[in-house]
Amino acid sequence: MILNSENRENIIKRLDLARRNRRFTFKQVGELFGIGASGANTIFKNFSLSEERVNLLVSTLEINEDWLLSGNGEMFLTEGQVNEKKKQAFALPNNYQTIEEMDSLQKPKNQYEVKGVPYFDVEFKAGFDLLMVDAKTNPEYMIYDPIYAGCDAVIPAFGNSMTPKIFSGDRLGIKVISIEDIFFGEIYALVTKDLRTLKYVRRSKDETKVLLVPENKEDFDEQEISKNKILKVFLVKVITRENC
Repeated sequence: MILNSENRENIIKRLDLARRNRRFTFKQVGELFGIGASGANTIFKNFSLSEERVNLLVSTLEINEDWLLSGNGEMFLTEGQVNEKKKQAFALPNNYQTIEEMDSLQKPKNQYEVKGVPYFDVEFKAGFDLLMVDAKTNPEYMIYDPIYAGCDAVIPAFGNSMTPKIFSGDRLGIKVISIEDIFFGEIYALVTKDLRTLKYVRRSKDETKVLLVPENKEDFDEQEISKNKILKVFLVKVITRENC
């Protein structure tokens, strides 16, 4: 699925329609995304879903991508189409026709091996500028958990500006991206020469700047910074909390 400025609104409107047809609540959407129900409602309302989250919902709800892109055809995949997609995902031979046949196969030993993600047990605010993610320096240890699939590193959260969405000590799965790839409304860890911060990134009226928005607006103010001052951008893909 490819989102762009021309098709984004229509795709997300259809996605919301399919969600309602499946009776899939915003609470369930939030649980799938690792956010709250109100946050899920907001990103639908603002058409700010990332392509990754759209793909996750498409897979979970078994939505027909042709319909999602064009509005034509059936809204949901048939059972046969779902089985075929699963067969292709497992890269199984074409002579297997059912999920039961596929499940009975002996899978290669390393076919589903989870890739390790480095964990850096240091505080972002205390000087960890995340440049080490690219430098491949030694982490504290590797985390082998499929929830962090697609992340470049895992770090502990810092500060209180994003509470109650993110608490200090929560684990954040982050991915290196470029400033041009930012989807406004998502949470990012940003590095400038003088600033290391964790905030929602929203569009500014000045196209050369971005607006940094805290979750905790009682104690923290919004900030506007120039794009050309940003050295590193990390998308917060996963938020996990222990003993919750």
